[in-house]
Amino acid sequence: MFHNQRGRISEDTRLATWVSGKATYNFQNNSRLEIGAGILLRDGIGKKFITDELFASYSTSFFQVTAGRRQLPKLYNGLSASNQSLLWSLNARPLPGVLLKTTRPIFLQKNFGFEASWGEYFFEKERFTSNARLHHKSFHLVYSSSDRSFKIKAGLQHFAQWGGKSIELGQQPEAFEDYLRIVAGSSGNDGATGSDQNNALGNHLGGYELYFSKNFSNFYAELFYNHIFEDGSGRRLGNTPDGRYGLFISLKEPISIFQSFMYEFYSTHHQSHTTSGVYKNDNYFNNTGYRSGWTYYNRVIGAPFFTVDVKEKLHIINNKFTAHHIGIGGNLLFFNSSHPYRALLSYAQNDGRRDQRYHPKQDVFSVLYDINLLQLEQKKIDVSFQIGMEYNTYSSPIYGAGLNAVYKM
Repeated sequence: MFHNQRGRISEDTRLATWVSGKATYNFQNNSRLEIGAGILLRDGIGKKFITDELFASYSTSFFQVTAGRRQLPKLYNGLSASNQSLLWSLNARPLPGVLLKTTRPIFLQKNFGFEASWGEYFFEKERFTSNARLHHKSFHLVYSSSDRSFKIKAGLQHFAQWGGKSIELGQQPEAFEDYLRIVAGSSGNDGATGSDQNNALGNHLGGYELYFSKNFSNFYAELFYNHIFEDGSGRRLGNTPDGRYGLFISLKEPISIFQSFMYEFYSTHHQSHTTSGVYKNDNYFNNTGYRSGWTYYNRVIGAPFFTVDVKEKLHIINNKFTAHHIGIGGNLLFFNSSHPYRALLSYAQNDGRRDQRYHPKQDVFSVLYDINLLQLEQKKIDVSFQIGMEYNTYSSPIYGAGLNAVYKM
């Protein structure tokens, strides 16, 4: 129950309370300024008081600029195991930074356009390489039918951890020249480590993405694929078939017992083991220089099927897995009212990582059921109930249940 909770809940959390507020000012040119803040108070080990959100955002009809820490929007009706990206899910807290992005496809011709984003973020101090930075950019080409009912989107995401002060390697390059090398994926100069001089400066990862979507008269359907790469072999698809494959269907009926459905398949077993030379054998989300890996406050930033070493909190101990995920959402009718629900089921077979395999392989089965019990629009009160369980062949079963009460002022 603590996965994909935006970093708000940990394994030992029994009670968490958060308060958030937003103010919006609309300008006459159809743009708007939004300012938001949220704080979180929870029990358990670790920080008790957390800034959940603190941001300012300016939006027009086609682009948006955001500064600060802002939660990502929930997609696919909350049915996905990794939201929209294999590389960036809702499993961890949002990183503080600055983001510029398009808010919709920008069509240069009637049927052809693009979407793009550019972001700069900061990691936390309490990690192997403290105060490291994150560069992110994405670019997708979009084809849309004239009536906008059918769309194909293809592009890539690029992430790069850089800078910061390593416990072992000391201060890492952070000059503007180094930033340009990070953006281009170039090798480091004389001030970088030997590995970064021979390869690329910093820790790079990314992936190609492909989406097919169609609006039918009674439902919406989407097929997608997220690739993953960390070096030249992955960029050349030498690690195929690794990635995330999925299908999402949503009915257009306002109230239905089965309103939306999602199936996702994840595979990360190949990791370029059939290639040769320096590009042979990947180690997803791990890096020698940035040993805390692709994590933020000990939470995997990407899909939650990747497993963090909870003891040393230094790296990913499981990045070779096959996973199936099913999400179902809809509305149950009882007591003369509609109650939205979602049911999530996941099965993963984990094999550790290349240099430390699991023998035997680890089987993990997870279930989460979430249903709204009370919704009073006039009093602006929402109460929902969650129950979850996890069966693991390596440890005892985990059970959890909770109530979520929201009051909107």
